[in-house]
Amino acid sequence: MAGITESAGYEITISIPTEHHQVGRVLCPNLIGMTEAQAGSALTTAGLVKGVVTLTTGAVTKQNPLGGLWSLDGDPVNITLTS
Repeated sequence: MAGITESAGYEITISIPTEHHQVGRVLCPNLIGMTEAQAGSALTTAGLVKGVVTLTTGAVTKQNPLGGLWSLDGDPVNITLTS
């Protein structure tokens, strides 16, 4: 690989996370298109909580933080629903 060098006799280990959980961190699920109930369930499963909800009917059209980003375990995720 470009920019990476190694010296003879040294072992290099590279770890790439493959699970949805790291110590104290969880992967925020993509909630776009879900109902409020579905989003709440997905957040609970991921170890997060529902934060501020703008409107209360329809499907999720916005979320913060975005799906696919790492968050601290138990952090709130704010959602906006549009009917």
